[in-house]
Amino acid sequence: MLRLVCLSVVLSVVQCAPQSYPAGLSAAECPNFPFCGPTPLDVPEVPGASAVIAAQQAVLDQERALRGPVVPQVPGLAAHAAAEAQVRSAQAQVGNAFTGIVGASGNIGPSGLCGPSGCVAF
Repeated sequence: MLRLVCLSVVLSVVQCAPQSYPAGLSAAECPNFPFCGPTPLDVPEVPGASAVIAAQQAVLDQERALRGPVVPQVPGLAAHAAAEAQVRSAQAQVGNAFTGIVGASGNIGPSGLCGPSGCVAF
């Protein structure tokens, strides 16, 4: 069974191998076979084409500059971010000391076993 699987994998790889050039076409004539036409980066030999392409490139550069990250200008934003960082560092120092489990009485106990008579201490 393993031989059959290996054989089918090898045959599928061989079938996906690059095809040879058709008759009358060589690798020198079309290095990017099967795409033998002009590439989009080629500047056509048309009067004024280079000026149009330069203008298009300038517009694209301006769009890239405008697409940059937008940071809101809010007064006190840096102080708020610093306060958040301070709270997060304090939370990281505590670790898992607080489990967040609240009993039926609403009392918070380290074991989580709290009831109407109080928390059960261990």
